[in-house]
Amino acid sequence: MASAAEAATAKQGLASALADGVETLSNQDSVVFTQYSRLVLPLDGSVYWVKTANTFTAQGSFHYSTTQAQNEAETEGTNAVVFTSLQPVQQFNELQPSTLYIGTYAGDNASFDSPITFAFSQRGRYYKAADLYHYSGTAVLPSLSTQLINSPSDVNALVPVVSNSLPIWLSLNTYVPPYPGFVTGLTLYPSFLVPDNLVPPFGVVHIDPTQTESMQAGYNFGSTLSQAMLAQDKVRITIYGQTNDLALTFLAAVQQFSYDYNTLGMVGMPVIRDEKRTAPELNVIAMKKTIEFDVSYNQQTTRNAARQLILDCLNTYLPQPLHAPLPYTPDYSVRPIGSFIIGESAI
Repeated sequence: MASAAEAATAKQGLASALADGVETLSNQDSVVFTQYSRLVLPLDGSVYWVKTANTFTAQGSFHYSTTQAQNEAETEGTNAVVFTSLQPVQQFNELQPSTLYIGTYAGDNASFDSPITFAFSQRGRYYKAADLYHYSGTAVLPSLSTQLINSPSDVNALVPVVSNSLPIWLSLNTYVPPYPGFVTGLTLYPSFLVPDNLVPPFGVVHIDPTQTESMQAGYNFGSTLSQAMLAQDKVRITIYGQTNDLALTFLAAVQQFSYDYNTLGMVGMPVIRDEKRTAPELNVIAMKKTIEFDVSYNQQTTRNAARQLILDCLNTYLPQPLHAPLPYTPDYSVRPIGSFIIGESAI
């Protein structure tokens, strides 16, 4: 006989019948979920997910379907998965934007060559009378499996992933101009990699892959086979949460950055455009603007600029009397770029 507590929480009516059906279909099946932590490379914003030791097991009914796709650069089977649980999976409700759960379903070992790994992208509509919880998603595709790693040491944080001018644009996040008023006023993110539910102001850098072109006949090779080529990008910056004055200040900061470092060349004059991002339920439009740039850059400069995001530092000034002895003997061979000692003859 069920206890009073069990009777109070037991499913009733239609929910009870559906629960019996799920348990019959699933045959007490279970899925193991492993937690991953988000790792963002500081050079170009590339995202990796690092495996942690946190796991849990959820019971329910697992359903999947496979679609074979033949594309230009890959042939792969796409598994769409649906997991039905009798209870809400509380771990999913407690997730932070920097964490993710990857599920692993082994099924019948006799029929599975390898386990299916997948992530959920949505939870289906919940009906109170049915009292079932449906989670759906897609199996991790082979072309994206490189973004799941076991340790941060599996990636080289000093090497950019992209080949375009994105690392130069992201270096604006640490740009401190020597002129007052020329600050960017917002943080830039790569397109399609904006953090979840980000509150403005912020900016998004989108580089059209079809518009990246060479401006010379071929690469220049150095004595150590280093490569350098002048290239051109079409870049669209989308800005949220900025007024006209602040957007103009951002544009001026980009132009001043181009003058200061010569890593980006302006091809033509960009203009600020107001976009219409509507919200019918509020009857308002968002503070959204776009700026399109045509820029020239050296692909080797892109690589060097990415390195400087890690190796360079802000200016450090150590004022000293002109004839007073230094409290230490500086080693100029290892002094980081941007370190200065005022009062020395050699800077």
